[in-house]
Amino acid sequence: MVRWQHVFISYAHHDRFITFNIAEALERRGVQIWIDRSIDGGVNWSEEIARSIMASRAVLLVASSISLTRPVVKKEISLAAAEYKTVIPCFIEETNVPDDLRLHLAGCHWILLHRLRVSERVPSLLRALYLAGVAVPSGEPEEAVSSISHAQKRFIEPCYSQLRAMTPTAVRRKLAELRQVLEVKPDHGYAHLNIGLLYLHMRNFGAAENTFRKACQIIPEEPDAYHFLSLSLCRGKRLGALTMSEIREVERLLNTALQLDPEREVYHYLRAVIIDEYYEANSGGPGS
Repeated sequence: MVRWQHVFISYAHHDRFITFNIAEALERRGVQIWIDRSIDGGVNWSEEIARSIMASRAVLLVASSISLTRPVVKKEISLAAAEYKTVIPCFIEETNVPDDLRLHLAGCHWILLHRLRVSERVPSLLRALYLAGVAVPSGEPEEAVSSISHAQKRFIEPCYSQLRAMTPTAVRRKLAELRQVLEVKPDHGYAHLNIGLLYLHMRNFGAAENTFRKACQIIPEEPDAYHFLSLSLCRGKRLGALTMSEIREVERLLNTALQLDPEREVYHYLRAVIIDEYYEANSGGPGS
């Protein structure tokens, strides 16, 4: 996989001090950064910005209540999206995302920097940049993928909640990003899980089923792997169209998900709807 050399940083002048600290911390670790302090006098500012975005591997958005309202920041993110660049929103404070940026950021891997411990901030940025295909220091790639904490691995829930708002282009871009992860680490279970989720969203049920089965093998402790596999087996059918063998496998998968996470209401709901209603409609109880 080719790894482009620089990261473009989009930010508001108001946030320049924290932004420069972020840039310097990444540069000290060998990441090549482009930020507008690099523009020489007499150079066409807009052209230089556009060229840098188009030549970058990823765009790091320093997100704040100020930056997300700045027209120049919105233009930079719009250009990055148009050029199919990976945008990594890095939030430095609690703030709402304006509607005109929400679509561009749907499906992106958000970093809530302000919620992380100081010692976790740079490693989190490095991991996100590496997964976007950016060159990072020697020794970082394996750590970047394998040392992600459980909370960071489970970025499937934000991805799932944003699927309805994702354009076909955003879905394709997210698939490409996740496949890059698998090129580095083929047994990354959460990458398989997210890819399966995107296939499910696209109603490619066969591909989704195969991908979720792979995720179940790699991360057998993850209840969502069984949950989403059960949905892929239903293949968008009405309950009456499912065979008894399909229903029994769905039942087994949902029971496994419930054993792993008994408090998850959606698992109880799905079991009641898919399993109990099926058996009731067919005049037989579970195991009859």
